[in-house]
Amino acid sequence: APVTMLVTFVFFGWFWTHGGQTLGMRAWRLQLTGNRQHAVSWPQSIIRLAIMLLTLGAGTLWVLFNREGKSLQDMAASTVMHRIQKPVTA
Repeated sequence: APVTMLVTFVFFGWFWTHGGQTLGMRAWRLQLTGNRQHAVSWPQSIIRLAIMLLTLGAGTLWVLFNREGKSLQDMAASTVMHRIQKPVTA
């Protein structure tokens, strides 16, 4: 279990700190940034993932009640999830 946790934190942390997208987030055209549109830091990614795991993902439901559309993990980590517009092709 400790190795699995380490791999999970490294996986999400690396993708979130290097472009703000995991492979799944790219498919859904989602991107994670810091509150001021800057790249996500390692501490932010660790806080975000820890809250996600501690709430068993239920923190995501908070977007339904938050005026800014932020999840509990986004509020705790000072991050923002963005939907990326599909590029217009001619």
